Amino acid sequence: MNGKVKPTKSEPTKTASLNTYYQLLPKYLRDDPNVKNVYRGLEFGNNQMSLEAKEKALNLAAKLTLPFDELNEEVFDAGSSGYRDHVSRFDEERLI
Repeated sequence: MNGKVKPTKSEPTKTASLNTYYQLLPKYLRDDPNVKNVYRGLEFGNNQMSLEAKEKALNLAAKLTLPFDELNEEVFDAGSSGYRDHVSRFDEERLI
């Protein structure tokens, strides 16, 4: 070892593209403006996220744009209307 260091070329790091995954979505989701905005924000504005995290975020955006069907709507209504911030003593004893 003679102490000489060879300079290395610094090449910019390239993150994986979300475009391929975005193109696999159904057309009605790709045309949705909310999904499109999330895709563009993740693809061009957020370079610190891994590709897997970007895919999960895009999936969440696509999932939130889907309409409720009747069953989901009933479950959501029942869950949100039946929320209580405390459990009564009777319910506590019954649950134990």
